[in-house]
Amino acid sequence: MATVIDKTDHYLIWDISHIHCDEIQFKYQCRVCDEFMDCYYCSFDYDEPCDCQSDMLVSEISTTKEGN
Repeated sequence: MATVIDKTDHYLIWDISHIHCDEIQFKYQCRVCDEFMDCYYCSFDYDEPCDCQSDMLVSEISTTKEGN
């Protein structure tokens, strides 16, 4: 059974490994939307929040403007 081995501000790090960019990598999962990320060399930056968080911010801004 897979377990969380570490956490960052934005992601859970699972002990599930995969190979990409010729490297063995652990799987990162967004702490907000639960989406598993792809390769951290070419697909996302684990120091930056998931795209879902910027989508949520845009949605909140739109909702706030509509409410005024």
